[in-house]
Amino acid sequence: MKKEIALIFVCVLLASVISASLISADFFGSWFAKSTGNAVAAKCVDSDGGKDYYKKGTTSGIDAKTKKQTSQVDKCSNSKTLVEFFCDANNRVASASASCKKGCGSGACAEIAPAAAPSKKSSAAQTVDKSGSLMFTTTHSGIGDMYTYYLIYDNANYIIQSGDFLEYDIYCDPSNNDCTGGIEIEGIYPSAWVGRNLRLVDQNRLSNAYGNISMYASGKWYHRRINLSSAVGKTVKEVSVVEESDRDGKRDYYYRNIAITNGGILKVPFYKGKNVQSSALNYQSKASRYSVAAIGGSSFEIQKTCRQIITLTYQLSKSECSPGDIISDLQTHTQCDHYVNVPYGGKVCYSWRSYHNYNCIRNTQISCSANAACPAGTTEITSEYCGASIVAIGGEIGFTPSRIWISDDNSGWQKTRSTIFSSYPDGARISATGADWNIARQVSFWGKDNYLVGIKYKWVSGGSSLPDQLYYSTKSHGDSINFRQPFGKWETDGNWHVKILDMRTLAAGGNDWINGEITRLRFDFTENADTVMEIQYIAIGKYPNTSICAPANKCIGNSGEYCNDKNAIASVSSFQETCNDGRDDNCNGQVDEDCPSLEEDNPNDGGGE
Repeated sequence: MKKEIALIFVCVLLASVISASLISADFFGSWFAKSTGNAVAAKCVDSDGGKDYYKKGTTSGIDAKTKKQTSQVDKCSNSKTLVEFFCDANNRVASASASCKKGCGSGACAEIAPAAAPSKKSSAAQTVDKSGSLMFTTTHSGIGDMYTYYLIYDNANYIIQSGDFLEYDIYCDPSNNDCTGGIEIEGIYPSAWVGRNLRLVDQNRLSNAYGNISMYASGKWYHRRINLSSAVGKTVKEVSVVEESDRDGKRDYYYRNIAITNGGILKVPFYKGKNVQSSALNYQSKASRYSVAAIGGSSFEIQKTCRQIITLTYQLSKSECSPGDIISDLQTHTQCDHYVNVPYGGKVCYSWRSYHNYNCIRNTQISCSANAACPAGTTEITSEYCGASIVAIGGEIGFTPSRIWISDDNSGWQKTRSTIFSSYPDGARISATGADWNIARQVSFWGKDNYLVGIKYKWVSGGSSLPDQLYYSTKSHGDSINFRQPFGKWETDGNWHVKILDMRTLAAGGNDWINGEITRLRFDFTENADTVMEIQYIAIGKYPNTSICAPANKCIGNSGEYCNDKNAIASVSSFQETCNDGRDDNCNGQVDEDCPSLEEDNPNDGGGE
């Protein structure tokens, strides 16, 4: 018995020794450092409290890349670019790059930190002034189409004139799970919701009352300016605050300075920080509760709104850069929204580059000048119709789009046994009304320059068992079963998907597409008679040509890198230009300060040198 007890004791002792040897080295290293002075850090410390681009700081701890102890001081890599060190989510020292609009010096951006930007760690409701505003709260519950319209002004009897704009400020509480609010006006002749029926949009091409504006209005005031030129002659009868989210939950919105203006002159003020001027009628469907309250104070001012510089960064998820074979659904962006506004005659210029051997990055900038030419090393995208909105989708669909339809406008489509209804936050709903249905449109482009067709879709209901074909016409032939490409299987899980058709080799027609000028597209999505689907966009284009920004080309702006046709890293420059909205001389070409040109480096990048 004593031998057995002794044996058990030895086993327990041995297990304790083994267990002790497996205890985290971080713990012993930290304890040992305190005892011996060894420079092993227990945690990461940043003297400026995180990503503060306007204050020089020192970050000490374990390097995210090298896993070694380091101490890094914020510094300027050139006169415009700051390298900011901070503690990442894993408590390691990492870095980010920021483009300083007013220059970089002494380890910080020269401009003053924007006071209105709410901290991510604190409630924006505590720091943003809402005096003189109208609080609108809704609680939606149920399924299907949910909305709340609350009348705040009736009997306006104002006839919309040429040059009129609907203007207002909106603030979405950052706790909202959606931000689809806005102001709607109802006309008398004819009686209709003007904004919805005319598909009115604001200065950033965002739907007036039916699109998600979280990027602009969540946790901060967003001033909206809606051109009413398409409603000239209509008589305004009523004005309502609108909540159009189909998601369950409680949401708080704040409004102020609601009015119609013309040339900077106040025409009709609908809300100035006082009680609502109406009989408080309510229109709702499956919205369980609502409330409206005036916040103390009274104010009204007409704000000048300039178009913003839009800078979008799309990070490709492939492990290597392979020319002509770039597919991605991973995207990052700056503080601006993902819509790029293209005025009449305007251009979007873009180029490709990468920060590392395994990540290519696309930068998209906008030139607002109607006659401006894109600089060398960039390629031009032109809008198909006046005031078009081009969705920056290159990183999502993996090719260079030259034309985009559906996303902002459904005009120009011929519908056969089908309907298109565009008043949906994310696109248009297309419904079959019978078998052998389709939508089609007249076009004009060369197939060799646009051999890819990308469709972002979401299945709503109905059959998908009979997927059909994409047919097309050229100057040599019409729509024909002899020239087609099948769509293949549709995903019906109710989520958004991207389908890409490569038209270089057809199921029927060989290489006819790339050898001709395409004059008509006909989308026979299915042969099922009850199909209902939503389309966010239909885009055409081609895979990026990696030689468009060859080192010999001289672009304007910051230098970068990209993968050339030999799959090697080469240098290239990116393009950026300040924009003026072309309509308001008071803007003086200045960029909206709500859209700082801060661009983070690759999130996979570590902090050490």
